[in-house]
Amino acid sequence: AAETLKRNQPLLAEGRISQSRFDEVQAAADTARAERARAAASLALLRAGARSEDIRAAEARLAAARAERQRAEALFEKSQVRSPVDGTVLKRDLREGETVVALSPLPLARIGDIRQLHVRADIDELDIDRIKVGQSAKVSSDAFPGRSFPGKVIHVSQRMGRRNLSSGDPAEKQDVKILEALILLDGHPALPVGLRVDVFIDTGSVAPAAGSR
Repeated sequence: AAETLKRNQPLLAEGRISQSRFDEVQAAADTARAERARAAASLALLRAGARSEDIRAAEARLAAARAERQRAEALFEKSQVRSPVDGTVLKRDLREGETVVALSPLPLARIGDIRQLHVRADIDELDIDRIKVGQSAKVSSDAFPGRSFPGKVIHVSQRMGRRNLSSGDPAEKQDVKILEALILLDGHPALPVGLRVDVFIDTGSVAPAAGSR
């Protein structure tokens, strides 16, 4: 219980657990410490001059107190939800106090690794033959006027699909097929996840393969 309390102190400071939950853990730790101290004190007194059956009874109480502490720690561990991957919480789908059902298909939170950002670009079907893996790209957004963020095409889908986004141009055709390209941005640009951007790909930045025309 004491170790559990110690682990939860920084979580409280970071706002990752509620004050009420921390208070429950602290109360459990205090109770476990008190029970263990009482059992240990009783055992010490009995050993100073007591019958063997009294000593055995005190030892049993001490063992029971230790078992109760372990049970409380096990229950607390089961109440914790840990991400299977390292990353940053991008969205919380449940609020504090809401019920969580085991094996629910609904997510608790959305977690992503934002140390490297990727951009998914819709490539018009008329341009798909010009887009290749390895080509340089630049990304810009109205949210960051006058700035662009370099990157590189790392994947081009082999399957046509529907357009994911609209440019806002009323003359734009919505039934056009697109190919999705994945662009890895250089460095660690401070761009928010989900930001809508414009992508410019340098189609001449990769030399043709040998034998191609």
